Amino acid sequence: MERSTISMKQLLMLPKLFVILTVIFVMWIVIVLGGPLFGVFEPNWTGISPSLWMVLISILIGAFIVIDIVLYATPKFFPPAEEMEKSIGLVEFPEVEQRNGKQVFEFTYPVGSKGGVFSKTYVKINEGAIIRIRNQMIKKEEIWND
Repeated sequence: MERSTISMKQLLMLPKLFVILTVIFVMWIVIVLGGPLFGVFEPNWTGISPSLWMVLISILIGAFIVIDIVLYATPKFFPPAEEMEKSIGLVEFPEVEQRNGKQVFEFTYPVGSKGGVFSKTYVKINEGAIIRIRNQMIKKEEIWND
């Protein structure tokens, strides 16, 4: 358990590191190309030609992208399904009601709120199903304020 937590933290840190390094490299390319352009430096002042710098940076950024894709595709970095369900708090749906011969699924926002004034919006999902979206406009505490 502890090892997968460390791996997840490392996985989430790598893309940030790649972005920071990419920004630094792009700034370096601007300096390498801008120096000779404005007459501040000689064309090969870094010891390598500007076109070779661009090729090296492109290869490095390509490697970052490949490493990122490989890390995201590696299953060991993902927690088990049971942990994911607990962490995102899956909502269990009650029995489905019927309205005009169609199944009505209901979603209430904020989740689990009862009482008060709600707006109801019906959205057609397909020919046999609709969803009723209930959005709380006024809390019951605001109505029955004693």
